[in-house]
Amino acid sequence: MNKTRALVLGITSALLIACGVLFGVMLHLFAVKIVKGLAYEIPDDYEVLRTLDHPFWAASLVYVIPGLLCFIAAFVQEKCLYITSSVVCIFCLAGMGLCIFIFGYTIAIIVIGFFNENDNCSDYTGQCVCRDVRTPFSECETMEDILNMAMIISASIILAWIFLFAAFIISTFYACKSKVTPGVVYTPAQQPMIAH
Repeated sequence: MNKTRALVLGITSALLIACGVLFGVMLHLFAVKIVKGLAYEIPDDYEVLRTLDHPFWAASLVYVIPGLLCFIAAFVQEKCLYITSSVVCIFCLAGMGLCIFIFGYTIAIIVIGFFNENDNCSDYTGQCVCRDVRTPFSECETMEDILNMAMIISASIILAWIFLFAAFIISTFYACKSKVTPGVVYTPAQQPMIAH
């Protein structure tokens, strides 16, 4: 076993898994904070939003699964696992690249929409009001917490994407540089041909 390969790919994939777990936890806390901080009662038609029964942690699997595959490949050091982890990494890179764009756009809208005038916001009759405009939140502190959580989520997405890209490059490199296991190939003996 090549210890350098195990360390490089193992540490990269462990950091990828850690960022994925952080992303899943923060995404769940983000959704809970938004729903609990709303000034309005959620209608019965949207029971799922009120109880938060949907699995937000599932979004972190996009980082955790390739991280686990790369971690296993780091210690098994077989060409097949390197190739498998490279393929899974490239699909996850494409998918999460799109998510980074969408989440970044959403954060920009939140920042521009609600937090542009945050200095002039105050709590008024159970709702946060900014420059005579009512926000959907019951307290202005909730808006600040949501912005901070959104920044942490953005940072964890970007860091995880960087580690995923590094794991893709490293596992592809190791797949190309894997040694072929020497062995003997037996072929049946050729039958002699008789010409007439």
